[in-house]
Amino acid sequence: MDSSPKRKVNPMVVHDFYGSSTDVTGDSLPFRYPHPFIVRDYAEYDEPPPNDIEDIKTLAELQMQKLSWAIREKQGWQEKMKRPDVLARWQEEARSSQQNERLDRKLTENMINYVFAELEAYAKLADPKSGIQHACNDASFCSYSLLPKDIVQALMTAVARLEDVPEAQKDWHPGSNGQVLDLVHPSLYCLVYGRSLVRDAQGNVSVATVDLQQLRSVGDASFASERYAWLPSDFAVEEDGRVRLSSPYINNLHKSNKELYEIIPTVLSHFIPMFERVLGAIDKTDRPRTRGPFLGNHRAAIMSHGDPDKIQAIEDYLPLPGRIKLDDNGDVGCIWGKNNRDWGAEADAEENEFEGYAGDNKEERRLAWVLSQPTITLPDAPEVYGGALERDFRVANLRGRTVQCIVKLANIHLTPEKPEYPGGNWHVEGMINERIVATGIYYLDSDNISESKLQFRTTVAEPFYHEQDDSDCMKVLYGQDRDCELVQERGAITTSAGLALAFPNIYQHCVSPFRLVDPTRPGHRKILAFFLVEPNQRVPSTSDVAPQQAKWMLDFMHDSTVHSAGGTRFGTLPAELRDLTVEKTDGLMTAKEANRVREELMKERSRNVQRYNKEVMGLTFNMCEH
Repeated sequence: MDSSPKRKVNPMVVHDFYGSSTDVTGDSLPFRYPHPFIVRDYAEYDEPPPNDIEDIKTLAELQMQKLSWAIREKQGWQEKMKRPDVLARWQEEARSSQQNERLDRKLTENMINYVFAELEAYAKLADPKSGIQHACNDASFCSYSLLPKDIVQALMTAVARLEDVPEAQKDWHPGSNGQVLDLVHPSLYCLVYGRSLVRDAQGNVSVATVDLQQLRSVGDASFASERYAWLPSDFAVEEDGRVRLSSPYINNLHKSNKELYEIIPTVLSHFIPMFERVLGAIDKTDRPRTRGPFLGNHRAAIMSHGDPDKIQAIEDYLPLPGRIKLDDNGDVGCIWGKNNRDWGAEADAEENEFEGYAGDNKEERRLAWVLSQPTITLPDAPEVYGGALERDFRVANLRGRTVQCIVKLANIHLTPEKPEYPGGNWHVEGMINERIVATGIYYLDSDNISESKLQFRTTVAEPFYHEQDDSDCMKVLYGQDRDCELVQERGAITTSAGLALAFPNIYQHCVSPFRLVDPTRPGHRKILAFFLVEPNQRVPSTSDVAPQQAKWMLDFMHDSTVHSAGGTRFGTLPAELRDLTVEKTDGLMTAKEANRVREELMKERSRNVQRYNKEVMGLTFNMCEH
């Protein structure tokens, strides 16, 4: 059977995810983009894995991507690679770096050549104007020149106003050892089900409720909160890419911060093309899976079933050529090939516990023995780069639409008394309530801190080609074994000042530790983050929920300039009566109440992260023969 896909995917395809029939509220629409809040229920052997699960990658492909990113993370790599002397030096360095690698992780000449040929594709797909390029994995994008200098300076000036408050008014994040300063954080004055007031499209106001049945239609409702949700703001994206805030306010950012209200939509306008690339990379709609192992030696039996729907699913799933060469069945293949395993030699070595082979224990010595066998076949790259990167490249279309983003501004401060930041925990953003599909981070400023990286990992589908209990093959191909967690790394990026980064929420991320370079003086790192809500799933926002900060209302009630302008008659009331009016107004929270809610929200989400790591990231490879 012809294994070519039935549907062609053209490079640079632009998708408008809202079609003409889409309900603008998005209330009844399913997720279009994969999200993290699904407990993986892997398919049977005669079904392709669901599209929200990434294919497992061979160790060889991960090593190829690692080499590629080591080059592309160099400043000015696109221009440097045009110089024959620089390119030759990089190629020689790549070959030299493989000398001490273990055989299953060693890059072949084909792999190295493929990586360097693929660099030209990465350069072609990069946007020279914005500097946007692929980052350390196929679904993340970055730029070191996204924001013009005047915008960066305006942003720093505006943020400085939030920082310039008395020490007693600074909001140090709970549990951060006084190192993380929250300037704008979504956990404060969040949506509280059963308490917050929400206005619907007809202008009716009611108490916020959570629809667990609706959440079950888009994921595992056990990853929903029945108590809290972060509040995004609505931003209108014009056809020319400009962005304006269409909500009345950004949660936890007082309207007196006019400079930030002007600059944040401008910064987001520069992030929109990055988000469009991230969404395009993870959008599986009408796109066959393009990489990873297929159904192996069961394919012939499956095809003989004669089920047209199942056969069509198989044809759609068959991988297109990628970084790793596939066999005639569209599989990575087995290291033992066809019946070439030397069982006699294995039995003899087993009896002697693989003595004479390198390793601190029997398992390591056994792997060394396997890699020494002359009959094993290891993965390799195609002899010629076939344009896989361009073929798979898509850009979603957010122009002319309204997007919802949760905004966060935070600093990490180190001092001689607290010179080290211990790093973060592995996590995805939010819960299913927020429908977050992507994160954008701008690293605004850093001073006197050591290098830090943002690391990525994701849960993956089981490899399909294996015999029952063939640990050797799985270890060599994927680094997997029975009861290993089905999790793979997806690279890491150095987070220096000026970096703009966008990545999908299906990837867990983790901030690595860093410390003061000069331990005698303080240091800091400052970020602005946007959490992008699924564009097909509108959630309650600051367009629907009035500000819940009681202090904001008090400030308004006691602001004489507002009253003198003739807007209200509150200025004629005694101060005590104004205070009582605020106290009796529904839908408001005092700072004390908001801090208590934040602590409860954080505890709930901490438990959610632990359960997520156990039930999703902790799913293990059972090594059964499918």
